[in-house]
Amino acid sequence: MKKLSLFSLFILILALGCSEDSNSPNNNSKELMPLKIGNKWVYNYTSFDNFEVKTTKGTLTVVSDEMYNGERYYIIEMSDGDQAIIPPIYYINKSDGLYMLFFEENQEPETVLIKYPVTEGEIFFNDGFHKSYVEKVDTLISTSAGKFKCIKYVDIIHLNGEQIHKSIKYYCPGIGLIASKSGNWSLDDRTELVTYTLK
Repeated sequence: MKKLSLFSLFILILALGCSEDSNSPNNNSKELMPLKIGNKWVYNYTSFDNFEVKTTKGTLTVVSDEMYNGERYYIIEMSDGDQAIIPPIYYINKSDGLYMLFFEENQEPETVLIKYPVTEGEIFFNDGFHKSYVEKVDTLISTSAGKFKCIKYVDIIHLNGEQIHKSIKYYCPGIGLIASKSGNWSLDDRTELVTYTLK
């Protein structure tokens, strides 16, 4: 459950869409999330706890790179203000999508794939417990960071045949995560991109 909690926290952080204006990202990008040292995304996180709405601001920043198993990974740090709030996560874009490595002490790293490129309706992971698929490839969404045309990714976790968690993530190729929502039933935990800086 610790890994699931870390993954859920990360998912709350990461994408929404593009319009046909001069600020539109390149949806033909070969990379789902641009990984260059200095790239930064600022998000608003909203959660509901005992009928109380809590909103905080957090930042994802590409802080460095490192070789791992012969490949160059980029390290992204998540912070609340000036303080890092979870261990850094290792990212790499490959030909089949965006890979993330979560390292926990004295354990093998856990790997998460967000497949790209994808087709609408494509299921790219399903082990009977956790299912990941693409619902749409052209979802248009507006945030305070702008208008984006996004890929809508859905993750569902089942236990004993019942859904215990669902998350929806919106990624705009060439920009990264724009928005997400997750929860057990009501998807009350939400993330929205506020600003971003790409080098």
